[in-house]
Amino acid sequence: MSQVTEVERATHSSPTVAPLFGAVLAGMVAIASVVWSLPRGLDGTDEGYYLNEIAHPSDSSATALLFGWFWHPLYAVVGESVVGLRFIGMALVTAATVALTLGLLSLVWTRDVPGQEAPSRPHRSVPAAVGLCLVAVGLALIPLSVLPLTPSYNTLALLALLCTAVGCRYAWVGERVLLGGAVIGLGGFLAVVAKPTTALVLGIVVLLLTPWSRRLLPGVAAAAGVLVLLGAILVAAFPGHLPALVTVVERGVEATVGHPHLVRFDRFRVDRVMLLSALAAGALGALAGLVAAPSGAARSGRKQLTKQAVATVLGLAAALPAVVALARAWRDGTTRNFDLFQPQATLYVFGLTLALAALTSLAALVRRSADRPSSVELRLAALLACLPLAYAFGTNTNLWRFSGHVVVFWFLAVLILTRGSGWLATSASGVATYAVLVAGVSTPLAPYRSAPILDTAPTQVSRGGQTIALPPAQARLTAGVLEVGRGLKVSRETTVLDLTGESPGTIWAWGARPMAQGWVIGGYADSATSARVAINPVACRLRTALVLRATEGSRRALPDDVLAQWGVRVPDDYRVAAEYLVPEDPLVPTGSLRAVQVLVPVTARPTGCGA
Repeated sequence: MSQVTEVERATHSSPTVAPLFGAVLAGMVAIASVVWSLPRGLDGTDEGYYLNEIAHPSDSSATALLFGWFWHPLYAVVGESVVGLRFIGMALVTAATVALTLGLLSLVWTRDVPGQEAPSRPHRSVPAAVGLCLVAVGLALIPLSVLPLTPSYNTLALLALLCTAVGCRYAWVGERVLLGGAVIGLGGFLAVVAKPTTALVLGIVVLLLTPWSRRLLPGVAAAAGVLVLLGAILVAAFPGHLPALVTVVERGVEATVGHPHLVRFDRFRVDRVMLLSALAAGALGALAGLVAAPSGAARSGRKQLTKQAVATVLGLAAALPAVVALARAWRDGTTRNFDLFQPQATLYVFGLTLALAALTSLAALVRRSADRPSSVELRLAALLACLPLAYAFGTNTNLWRFSGHVVVFWFLAVLILTRGSGWLATSASGVATYAVLVAGVSTPLAPYRSAPILDTAPTQVSRGGQTIALPPAQARLTAGVLEVGRGLKVSRETTVLDLTGESPGTIWAWGARPMAQGWVIGGYADSATSARVAINPVACRLRTALVLRATEGSRRALPDDVLAQWGVRVPDDYRVAAEYLVPEDPLVPTGSLRAVQVLVPVTARPTGCGA
């Protein structure tokens, strides 16, 4: 067996916290920012849709996204508190990320390598493990920064991928095959409930990468058992059970809008400043790792202390590109661009780091180095490399941009290939410093479809009395919406059909029940056709359902003739009972306003529904 060279020692040296200081502090900032934001801000479009599906998962007549069934019991446990539900979502993501990070570190830090002084790995290096966990959690919370804080199918898909990776780590190694298999089954179920497209890719990847052998049979049985058990619970809870569930999902696939292609490889503008900033942060991180690596002349004493001090400064300096980018965006008023362009920029740089780590591992394999990664480590790294693509598959936005929301998996893949130490690991930590610091700072400055949440006041946001801190302008509009609901005596039994294409949050705020879907989405070429598919099974409810109708100028509104096939004329068969104001463009919440009409049925008599 060959001896480990000095180059390999520098690449896979014992991890030290010094080069990680910048990344650890950035992770702490990101975590604190998300926690601080939990009771602040509320989006009326996507987040309203999430809340409708969670509050009334059985009301959707056409959906392929069953995430509401998972979050609904937790929503009930916290007393239908949005803030409480957000906290649970964040806590679950954090716990799963910590479990995965510690599991991977325990794997690569405890394998003896011939040719190195014992112990060959920094067994139970607590400071480094804590630091890397903080960095990983900061990265895992990026989706909560660029998307609404309320958990959704995206949150559940992330949890599914994290759980599956945790299960594979233990089952594939053979340490806890039964437990690992059970966790894989849990991850598979969560993926199916979250996004069937994610479940499809995840299943294929796990099947291809699993090191199949007889010793894994108990794990396979455990995975299948958990998957079947949880599926049976869902089927038992679903009204009409399996036949109804299949029908709803089939309609949901037919009624999906805005997805002409399952994968979008279309060109997406990369912000050069963000890309260069991430590269600079990665370079500073790599330099910090090289400085911190022990060499024969500086293994102890004053020289080593000096090296660690310099590495600490360089690790902290990795935050400078993020600070400069944030200051520039604040000056130019382009803070919202981070949500659009940063994920793809950081994905590219993480991809470069991962490619270098893979080449280093390949070289070690070719040389049959004693420090080469094991077969299981390579399989786990390949699994983690595929997970961002599984997360993004089926999204209605650019594949690479959406994959960039979950770069935590590529960060962890680098940790496996580098044993969590060396200049490549600290380079990845440098990129993470940029990504999580920008996400953490921009969360309150540019929340999803909301004005900045720095200046807010506690505001009642629902008929049930829930309170969330909102910006002043949004607080006034919310008060107007609730006043209309009270005037119309809207209750939990009231059904509301939203034809504005952008008002699911109003239905949730009133405590009413959404008709057809949690969000009847407008604005796409196939929106009207999809709406008819969803409305058809429940068309008889048009006799009593309130209808939300946009006034002129709305780009997302469904056409008035969308109900014509059931003989219902909008607005002729209704009277305008009230109006309330909303932003003219939900993407610009501080812009001009327009009115939404609340229609009450007068002569609405859908055909085929009897008297």
